[in-house]
Amino acid sequence: MYRKIVLLTCVAACALSGCSIERADPKDGYSTEYPVTALEYNLFISKEIGVVENQLITRIMAADKLFTGGIPDFPTEKEAAEESVNKVAEIRDEIIVTMPAKEYESDRESTLNLVEDALTALEAYQDALESADETMITDAASDMEMSYIALSGEANNYYE
Repeated sequence: MYRKIVLLTCVAACALSGCSIERADPKDGYSTEYPVTALEYNLFISKEIGVVENQLITRIMAADKLFTGGIPDFPTEKEAAEESVNKVAEIRDEIIVTMPAKEYESDRESTLNLVEDALTALEAYQDALESADETMITDAASDMEMSYIALSGEANNYYE
């Protein structure tokens, strides 16, 4: 019984203390003093690339359906595009603050540039949705597709 009270007290203290994990700020540089191992970095970056690819392909497919009477509608897609932009921006920031293994230092820069390109394409898509201009949306979807292809190629560097 005593252990339960101690455990409950510890849990309550943590919950009430306002403890939270804050994301590292990219302006501060790496969030660790030492690089992660090659395996850890490989797993980390592969997951991050996969999430960005998923965001891109989802927006590409939605853009294709906007003018054919399919789902989604414009308000829903605008909201989804904003969420995609925010998610990819978070991923970019995580890549910036994660110190790569020595073997992946040059790949990190390449991946970071491709994620930046994907973010730019998503932001252009978001702007195109605001104007509801079919040509702008089609062009933005094409840019997202090119970013998707480039990221897919980059992902192969991490499967060696």
